[in-house]
Amino acid sequence: MTRVESSVTAVTWLPFGVLDALPNLPLGIAVAHYDEPPPDPLHDLGELRESDRFREANELRAWIEVENGEIVDYGREGRSVIADPRSDLGGDQISFPAIEFPVLQPLPTVGDGWVRFQQTVGGRIGLPVTQPVRGKPYFHIGSAQAWTTLELVLRADGSSDGRLVAASPFPSHSIYDARGRLLEEQGSADFAGCARESLEDTPWAGGELEDELDRLALRSNVMRERRRLWTGETLVEQGDP
Repeated sequence: MTRVESSVTAVTWLPFGVLDALPNLPLGIAVAHYDEPPPDPLHDLGELRESDRFREANELRAWIEVENGEIVDYGREGRSVIADPRSDLGGDQISFPAIEFPVLQPLPTVGDGWVRFQQTVGGRIGLPVTQPVRGKPYFHIGSAQAWTTLELVLRADGSSDGRLVAASPFPSHSIYDARGRLLEEQGSADFAGCARESLEDTPWAGGELEDELDRLALRSNVMRERRRLWTGETLVEQGDP
């Protein structure tokens, strides 16, 4: 019995020039730094994370077992890696923490002598972005979102192919093969426009709830009770209206 293993990895990072392209933010808003391009070849994601060299990473690993030219078993190991949170903030600064979205792993597709795996990871990368809203002259400050969808095909003859299927236009994404070799880089140079768009649609359709909260909070005249919460006190639990 022969075992075929391979992987494909996407590293999402903030290129030089991103921060200059974004509009000015109010004082006290902590802004992320830009990143140096990820290394080629890529060796250790954990070391890069500890060095705060990227915003998030999508690592898709998979294997198949082949007997007499037929695939008899297969499996997948994937993970999402987000950047370390900042710990050097002043007491008067407001930060936007990185938030990891659930990893999306559709069922593998099995063909004649091959198996195709896909994985989508993403989240809020902790970079504040302003966005105009309708109505009075308010604006919304939200954390930019980024995501990548990877595909990995393993074949009974021992060959494999990994590629980037889709990704957010912001910021930049570097794609690596199983040996850590750089395959391609993607990302738009329109940093300001793509950063604003990143607050909207994602594969998780997470913007719908925020849009509704925005409508209720900013476009109605209803006065709501204000509450002060102490550390550890619960505001709302899942299932509450």
